[in-house]
Amino acid sequence: MNSAYNDYHDLFAENLDYYVKYTNNFIKDEDAVDDKVYYYFTMIPKK
Repeated sequence: MNSAYNDYHDLFAENLDYYVKYTNNFIKDEDAVDDKVYYYFTMIPKK
């Protein structure tokens, strides 16, 4: 949720519901590879 806050604060402002919905959609993305969240947070920052 921290990355959503950093990336979308201009759009979501202080609306916590939007951050929760976005984060939930990110985690439960049916089109994503298995373990998407793990790879996203362990591999992408290293690039």
